[in-house]
Amino acid sequence: QVLDTLVSSFDDNDVEMATLTVQVSDSSELFDENRVFVIMDKNGDALYFSRSPLPHVRGTEKKDWLEHHPFYKHLGLYAYTPAALADFSNMPQSALEMAESLEQNRWMEAGRKIRVQIVEHDSIPVDTPEDLERVRQLMKTEN
Repeated sequence: QVLDTLVSSFDDNDVEMATLTVQVSDSSELFDENRVFVIMDKNGDALYFSRSPLPHVRGTEKKDWLEHHPFYKHLGLYAYTPAALADFSNMPQSALEMAESLEQNRWMEAGRKIRVQIVEHDSIPVDTPEDLERVRQLMKTEN
């Protein structure tokens, strides 16, 4: 179902690249620099990806941010048209990509769009040894 949602992005012929996000429900995730956040425009296209929670909720304690604004966590799964994938692979790294260590910012810094689909199913990223241990513990619990 999640993959079908991603693929449905290409029902719009203008979409070259698409990805998935899920709304953050636990404020402990907001300040984990291993998580990636995205903000989107009214059309569902990404405005920016960051390791910092976006937007900054001014005048509110960080622990209360989720009560004042929705935040979206990037799931790290992409789909491309063949031409877009070829273009992307030939683009040099960009300043924003290097600053955030997020390759999708290269595409956007070049003036291209990424369609973002919001899904309900959260995934478990495995980017650190701690993440791997968390998944191992979850697997033991389910068996």
